[in-house]
Amino acid sequence: MSMVGDLDGPKCRQPGTQPALTARARTCASTGCGREHRRRGLCGAHYAAWRTRQHAYGWFVSDYVDPAPVRTHVHALQAAGLGERRIAELAGLHRTHITSVNHGRSRTKPDQPATKISTRVAAAILAVPIPGNPVAAAAAGACIDSTGTVRRLQALVAVGYPATGLGERIGVSATNMAHTMRATQVTVRRARQVAVLYEQCSHLPGESKRARMRARRQGWAPPLAWDEDTIDDPAAFPVDTDGGEPVLDEVLLDRLVALRASILRPGGHINDRAALRRHRVLVPRADRRLYTEALQELGWSAGHIADALGSSTSGTARVAA
Repeated sequence: MSMVGDLDGPKCRQPGTQPALTARARTCASTGCGREHRRRGLCGAHYAAWRTRQHAYGWFVSDYVDPAPVRTHVHALQAAGLGERRIAELAGLHRTHITSVNHGRSRTKPDQPATKISTRVAAAILAVPIPGNPVAAAAAGACIDSTGTVRRLQALVAVGYPATGLGERIGVSATNMAHTMRATQVTVRRARQVAVLYEQCSHLPGESKRARMRARRQGWAPPLAWDEDTIDDPAAFPVDTDGGEPVLDEVLLDRLVALRASILRPGGHINDRAALRRHRVLVPRADRRLYTEALQELGWSAGHIADALGSSTSGTARVAA
């Protein structure tokens, strides 16, 4: 058997273009060789000879690349709400490939991220698009921000759908539904259920006057006050459908109250005022009076309101006056 003739086949073959190997094609691709394949479809001996020839003619292209761009892409996917397991599923890879890029191999090289990665794996990971909305791509059990989900439920209540009835439509008990409407995070599965329900019911008024009255007391905005581009944005504000002016967003208000309660010491003193400033809500000047009055009714001081709304203490005092 001529070694040279066998090596003409894979000549100039680019990395990652070798044919996929099935359970029946695990042998060397070289003619007449029945040994198990090791690299690029060839056994160890044939691959070594082929590699030597490729180098001699200047045709060899490494099957490995720098993992830095891939690692950056993985971090961007994780920032968008995708976990390592979900990224691996979307890329059609085993989870260990993603773990190796990020952290290194858990058993042999922990905390030592990979220094090289095969072009096949790199291409598969880079082909996973960064989702604009994590609900569309994240795993069903992953937890995401609940802002959009809570706003959708509140909007449906505002047009006459009782919360218990909404829960029955998606198979959620009254207790769990009440928890969902107060939660700061929900699963992707629940967010998808609520999004579908919102699409089905937001343009059809409900029949419950009691639900409408509850929403009016709570200040919940109806569907017409939200746009699909803003309803999931924690920094967005609902628009009054009558006058075109922003109205109080109860979701943001509840989060500020929960944050203050978590850092409040006995006697009414804030243990970490910097936390309020880090999580402040940048309310437009025209709407600042609305939020200032709401927080004052809850017993907030001018200083705490200023930290939470990103304004000065003197300015807050003038708004409240």
